[in-house]
Amino acid sequence: MEVIISSQPEAAVIALNEIQKIDPKARGKRLRPGVQLVELSEEAFEAIKKSRPIFIQHMGLKEDSIPKFKKDEMHISRAEFKLQEAFLTFAIDLTGFKTALDLGAAPGGWTKVMLEKGLQVTAVDPAVLSDKLNGHPNLIQAKETAQEFLRKQKDPYDILLNDMRMDIMESSKIMLDMASLLKPGGLALMTLKLPHSHWYKNTKRALALLERAYTIKEARQLFHNRSEVTVLLGTP
Repeated sequence: MEVIISSQPEAAVIALNEIQKIDPKARGKRLRPGVQLVELSEEAFEAIKKSRPIFIQHMGLKEDSIPKFKKDEMHISRAEFKLQEAFLTFAIDLTGFKTALDLGAAPGGWTKVMLEKGLQVTAVDPAVLSDKLNGHPNLIQAKETAQEFLRKQKDPYDILLNDMRMDIMESSKIMLDMASLLKPGGLALMTLKLPHSHWYKNTKRALALLERAYTIKEARQLFHNRSEVTVLLGTP
């Protein structure tokens, strides 16, 4: 069996060490930049699937099973691919969801994806959104920071989104503050931007912080954001 893991140096070492605890015979092979393949036993493969470790980007029998997306004429940013892969990998079901809050939305890639899924989106960012979103009937723009928005907003949302580029602990603390804006049974999806060193330790600290207000459903490195960890959260 095969799994594809991060070839980021620290991540690759941690991943292979953890896999070898389950299967001492497992061996890694670098396929190309950003993709490393590990061959292991079927028993180890099943054990890894159950544990859902954050260092696994994608699991499959063939490299061509990695999700790939194409740009369209309305494409805003590659962030769209990150969100699309998260929905696919985590099997996120938005049935019954009507509203989304996108923190740090500019230039609008995640906002665009959620609008395409039929949700009303409140996009929070002091920066300007892409012109491609102008006039969308389901878009509400709040040109302010997440902290400023929280002071005024009381109505909850079905799903919270956070792809802000900031320190992972600071971003996690903002998500704690935003937990009051998530409806019961709602979801939150965020990315943790990995530091250059000690990313595994810092990521675990961030996840522990998030558990104060959320249930962590998934936390994984994904193919389209190998320098980040994507986290799916639910209400307690």
